[in-house]
Amino acid sequence: MTAQKRITYFDIAKGLMILGLLVSHFSIVKTHLGMKNDFRYLDMFITLYSGFFMQCFFFITGYCSSFTIDAKRFFTKLFKQLLLPLCFFDILNQVLYSLGVKYACDVFSTPIYLTSMWFVRALILAKIIVWVIQKVSKSDYVLLIVTFALLVVGGALNELHLFTKETEFFCYCHGLLASFFVALGVFFKRHGTLYEIFLKYGWSVYITVLLVRFVSKTTVFQSFDANINFGIYQVVPMLILTVSGLFACLMLSKQIASNPMLAFYGKNSLIVYCVHIIPLYYISRFVYNDLHVSAWHFIGSYYLLFLIVFALTSLAMVLFIILFTKTPLRKCIGK
Repeated sequence: MTAQKRITYFDIAKGLMILGLLVSHFSIVKTHLGMKNDFRYLDMFITLYSGFFMQCFFFITGYCSSFTIDAKRFFTKLFKQLLLPLCFFDILNQVLYSLGVKYACDVFSTPIYLTSMWFVRALILAKIIVWVIQKVSKSDYVLLIVTFALLVVGGALNELHLFTKETEFFCYCHGLLASFFVALGVFFKRHGTLYEIFLKYGWSVYITVLLVRFVSKTTVFQSFDANINFGIYQVVPMLILTVSGLFACLMLSKQIASNPMLAFYGKNSLIVYCVHIIPLYYISRFVYNDLHVSAWHFIGSYYLLFLIVFALTSLAMVLFIILFTKTPLRKCIGK
């Protein structure tokens, strides 16, 4: 997408979601650090967007990408924009891990480079799938039908645990899942009227789904997250949750219209995704173990701990973005 055609509120949406990623991963890091504090309200906040925020990235990618170009142009762009940064950050993670930097590769399990950046790997596979389908058939509906079938297959493979999450197949399963949301972005780009309808009413559907899920405590509205585990009968409710949620996010971003900081994070979301876990872990450990903020004697001190961690990590991300965009290292991330 050229600068003239850039959709500003997409950058706002990606900025909101990448900051949401920091919040979500803090919830995981605090468990690894053994924090005993009650963060129930933070966890409740995360559930407000956890059902769609990764899929919204896939959707925006589909909307903003061209899948009708020839193979040379497509794979050249894919290499520059995704594969090169993936290889660079994977190597960097491995070097840091060999030097003893904890969680350089993966905060979720034993550090293995194959799963350190599942999102980027899944996105690469999803884009290739959509491009291939578009070369075979120009029909938008064929694209949606085929990728929906792949979504079901990917979910089934993940549910059946045919492959462990410490292997590349974890990324392949999520690539199959992601292909549908990339295809959905392509579809709505070509059907502007339908896009506007979903944009106008998606937020109301999403709020209704959240209320139903909260009041009835139903588990049918699952999320397409990294730990997805669902039955086939849940696919449609999950899609209702995810699609309405991502449109609610896009509508919110459109209402915000302009926010330089959110747009800054959004334009550089790949960098934040690839490097955030190390500073997030070490900043959390410093604030928790050394500053002992959560032990301060006033109500909600542990939420102050979170706010300090979030602010410092966000600042660290600004420094990393500058490092990777304003120096020769920009070549390593396709800039």
